[in-house]
Amino acid sequence: QRFQRFAPDGTLTGTWGQRGGSADPYGQNYPSTIGFDPVNHRVWIGQEEGRTIKIYTDQGNYVTTIAKGPKTPENAGYTKNVTDIDFFGGKAYISDEQYDKIKVVDANTFVELSEIDVYNGSGWSGAHGLAIDPTTGNLFVATYSEDKIKIYSPTGTLLSSFGSSGNGDGQFSSPRDVAIVGDTVYVTDADQSRIQAFTKQGLFLGKWGGFGSQPYEFRNPMGLEAWSGRLFVSDVENGRISVFDATTVRPAFVFDRPSASITSPVDGQTISVTGPITIAGQVASTGFIANVEVAVQRQSDGRWWDGNTASWETTPSVNLSPWVAPTAPAPAATYAYVFPSASFGQTYRVEVMARNRQGTTSDVAVSTVTVAAQLPPDTSAPDASVSSPAKNAVLTAGAITIQGSATDDRGVTSVQFSVKNTANGTWLRANGTFGAFAWLPATLATPGGTSTTWSKAMTLAAGSYAVNVRTTDGAGNEDPTKPYIPFTVA
Repeated sequence: QRFQRFAPDGTLTGTWGQRGGSADPYGQNYPSTIGFDPVNHRVWIGQEEGRTIKIYTDQGNYVTTIAKGPKTPENAGYTKNVTDIDFFGGKAYISDEQYDKIKVVDANTFVELSEIDVYNGSGWSGAHGLAIDPTTGNLFVATYSEDKIKIYSPTGTLLSSFGSSGNGDGQFSSPRDVAIVGDTVYVTDADQSRIQAFTKQGLFLGKWGGFGSQPYEFRNPMGLEAWSGRLFVSDVENGRISVFDATTVRPAFVFDRPSASITSPVDGQTISVTGPITIAGQVASTGFIANVEVAVQRQSDGRWWDGNTASWETTPSVNLSPWVAPTAPAPAATYAYVFPSASFGQTYRVEVMARNRQGTTSDVAVSTVTVAAQLPPDTSAPDASVSSPAKNAVLTAGAITIQGSATDDRGVTSVQFSVKNTANGTWLRANGTFGAFAWLPATLATPGGTSTTWSKAMTLAAGSYAVNVRTTDGAGNEDPTKPYIPFTVA
């Protein structure tokens, strides 16, 4: 129940009004539109429920109230529901979505001069917003009941119209206001949460928007005004005024550039297997993820992998990666792309780029991976050792950790151990009981590494025990020495 004044940069410079009726100069009864008279420097405030227009100076000083009239019966009032006020040639043009007319009022004397009938013959006219062509004085009126922009002469003759119902280019589902910058007509569409641009003859030029709260997005845009080449949009459900420069080309990105990273393969990594390589990582964007794009270049000849044709091409190919996110739309996601054609001895350059819903792209994340040359058959066995418990050590009953290390020229695949109760000849099993012999898995600190530590925690009661350890490599070679360590739990 108020109106506010802002500097062009958005700085608040004044606030006036409170809930009240016609007798209160600053009483507001659902103020629904605002117009600024640039000649007399006056602010006109249309009251939706009050059925009046209150006029103030640009400093907020009360001037007068016009359009007084009883709410019931509604047709006895001067206005029913004012939805826009614009000025041209010393006149105020007042659109009223329920009254089905545009009133023309002298901006100096506040005397009504004429009415322009915009009734379409059924229901409300829905004449919500208007703009005046400064070169001709013609009125461009947005009527949401017909999903059209109607063009009237200054005397009220219907000249032409453009638009139709729908969500295609040049169509509307709830046009609410119009603004003119140079030779371009801009229209807000509340239901489509977008703005469209046209020539003055109604030729579609372009659009932007979509439902959301990011820059270039709207949630129920209504009012639209032009000033000094800029467009000011009342973005209702976002609770804000969005400002656009109509004279400057939209930049490639202005508010959010996505990010992309590669977690696997690590840059500079050498792997020893061929076939599929999984390229994985994370992407993020406050503008929400649309695509994750992967390119793979073979360094030996500079060719690029084309996943659609499963071939190597001379020009870069974009491969779309699957990605997964916990929410939709997704501000962050993980991706995994399977590159199926890695070969021995080749080095590959991997490039990953994220794209958000506004079409903005991230910097390119790069990782280089080499597949090692094919090696001769692996005949060398790995070797494992036990560092704890020491041979013949005496440990305290309770939590005990068995640990050690293992090495192999190609890489340790697994370490297993067994614990024997030497007093009764039974063996520790996975469920913690003793019985028939069993190998139990140890945890490797570096799986597949040429050198790794290993460990396993357990609980043992007092008694005499022995631990035996074996390790294997990727070729299935097994440690022939298998260390055997007796110890006592006291």
